[in-house]
Amino acid sequence: MKKQLLFLVMAFFALIFSTAYGQTAFDPPTCTATALSPAPGLQYNYQVTVSGPGYAGTGNYRWYVTSDVNLITGAVIPNDGSLFNASGAGSYNLGTGGAGTIDITWASAALTGGPYYLVIRYQETNSTATPACDGMNIKVYRIIPINTFWLRIESAADAAGTAGGVEQCAANVSSAVVTEPAGTVEYLYGQNVLYVKITASGYTGNWDPILRISNGMADQTIDAAGITWTSGASSGTFTCSGVCTNGNGDYTSNNQMPSTNAGTEIVVTIPINNNHHQAVADQTFAVAIDGSFTVGATVYNDRSDVNGNCTDGLPFEDTVNKIILARPTVNAVAPNTFAPDPLTQP
Repeated sequence: MKKQLLFLVMAFFALIFSTAYGQTAFDPPTCTATALSPAPGLQYNYQVTVSGPGYAGTGNYRWYVTSDVNLITGAVIPNDGSLFNASGAGSYNLGTGGAGTIDITWASAALTGGPYYLVIRYQETNSTATPACDGMNIKVYRIIPINTFWLRIESAADAAGTAGGVEQCAANVSSAVVTEPAGTVEYLYGQNVLYVKITASGYTGNWDPILRISNGMADQTIDAAGITWTSGASSGTFTCSGVCTNGNGDYTSNNQMPSTNAGTEIVVTIPINNNHHQAVADQTFAVAIDGSFTVGATVYNDRSDVNGNCTDGLPFEDTVNKIILARPTVNAVAPNTFAPDPLTQP
């Protein structure tokens, strides 16, 4: 019981630590992809050997995939890239020749519609038979592709995705105008730009992102140019998907983001207009990403990199903090009263 309690306490503090810094030691999730439970976008090799009296393994190796449980008369799925790409010495669905090995890269579309049956149908003339005759045998690999899609978010220092940039100083005062005869001052505070880098891995294709921004202060807003993202030749703009106040809210992209199994980097630019927010205390923005992709009518979510196993993550568990440091506080001493600034926020 004591061991269980200790484990729970350690897990609790590990979760707090991971939440504070955005990622965890479980990043990436432990999705155990194999040739029988393949990840989309990776190439897998399938092999057989042939033995037995009168057989030298020089006959016809006919490899094909079907989703019909009747392996002999079921429809053969074409090797057209929609569900998989087959290549290598074994080729695909050959009437003669072939080899006892074939390479297959499964597409994301194969996540639905399985299981799939990779059939090897072998036939060879028995060299010891009198009279000569052909011997045939058939075996099958049962294959169920798995979702291994996962996301990472981390701080970036610039639009090129350079590492760093967790902290930055508050933007300079951009305007200070006195209104007479009231003698009041309107201060406007400049723009801070936050950069984060998202890495999308374990999936080949485009996916739908949702960006969440939290901890914006009163009178802060997202710049009219909006939140943008770039990844190589791909780009897009995030816009508020519901109610967004002071920059806080959920934002969806006008374009899908790209992903490869090995990982695709996407840099997000978030322009924050401080307006009347003076920023005399450090401010920590939380920027989180959530994502999914759809195959047919099925939605697949990104996998968790907090609990470490190959299950769907909690919404917006991929979070990073961006800190805007306080600007100097100027205090009136003699005389002890500045001109009033009724619009200024703390």
